[in-house]
Amino acid sequence: MKKLLITAIVLGLVLGVSYQAYKLYRRQKQVKKQVKISIPVEVAKVEYKKMTWKLDLIGNIKPKQEVNVYPKIAGEILEELYVEKGDRVKAGQVIGVIERETITAKLNQAKAALNVARANLAQIEANLESIRKDYERIKRLYAQKAVAKQKLDHIKAQYDATIAAKKLALAQIKQAEATLKEVQIRYRDHTIYAPISGIITARYVDEGAMMDTKSPIVRITDDSIVKVNVAINEKDLPYVKIGQIAYIKVDAYPDKVFKGKVSVINPRIDPATRTALIEIHINNPKHLLKAGMFAHVNLILGKRLVLAVPKDALQKMPATGVYYLFVVDKNKIAHMRNVKTGISEGNFVEIVKGVKKGELVVTYGQNRLKEGLAVEIVGG
Repeated sequence: MKKLLITAIVLGLVLGVSYQAYKLYRRQKQVKKQVKISIPVEVAKVEYKKMTWKLDLIGNIKPKQEVNVYPKIAGEILEELYVEKGDRVKAGQVIGVIERETITAKLNQAKAALNVARANLAQIEANLESIRKDYERIKRLYAQKAVAKQKLDHIKAQYDATIAAKKLALAQIKQAEATLKEVQIRYRDHTIYAPISGIITARYVDEGAMMDTKSPIVRITDDSIVKVNVAINEKDLPYVKIGQIAYIKVDAYPDKVFKGKVSVINPRIDPATRTALIEIHINNPKHLLKAGMFAHVNLILGKRLVLAVPKDALQKMPATGVYYLFVVDKNKIAHMRNVKTGISEGNFVEIVKGVKKGELVVTYGQNRLKEGLAVEIVGG
């Protein structure tokens, strides 16, 4: 009986302590629920801004004009080549000579043949003038019945034959002139001229080489104007116009900005990449820009009124490229939003999708935020 009493007393004490502990736990839980945790943040309002619409593009510097110079004569020896790689030449400048001994002989022969043909014509014309006078004289005598018709017929035959000889001599002169012109052209082809002004960027042969019309002698690059070919997305292509300004930077001159213009727009879109190539021309009077340089291009498309937020509001999900930010509602609760960005200028970025005008976005303190947490707006 005594043991049962002790057991009952202990059990009562345990139940009493447990009840008090449960009451304390409930009170603490209620107090904890009543405590509202607020994360201090700075915010900015989503507003419309007029921003410069530009495309950031990349490409390689290329010469606007570049030609390989081929010989027009095959089977002859390159006698002299006056240029080296790096030399500047002007259009029409003589840069080399192909061996001309054979063609010179042919040229002299053609000139001589023309001189002979002209001398022959001169002789025939002199004879013709003499015969013409005799023919006119005998015609008068025949009219007076002073000579026989046989004599008139004889002189007329001579006259007609001489006229025919003159026509043949004229034809021979034309043939000799054509032959001479052809040889002169071939003779000129033995001299190599620069077709454009520029710099010698390659020398493929040396003096003494046998010429082949399929093998170039030198390459000339005109770098007074250079170009950059860049790919434009299909959605941006309608806004690209001839004459639009582009600003170009290259790693070789980090503090310099070169100005160019859109000069060519390819109307065909590549179905694989959904892009079209455009060509930007850049005046290069000091020849600072070299073919092969990597170019960073800013193409200015104009101004546009867009919804914008400060760059500080944006965060990127790791390994996804997806941007997000936190929007604070009227109850000062933070909500995470995925957004689609557009153009940027200065400290502001266009938001194409994800926010509305007038909403508040967190610009500082978002690293501590999660969906649904309360915030306290601080700062200006």
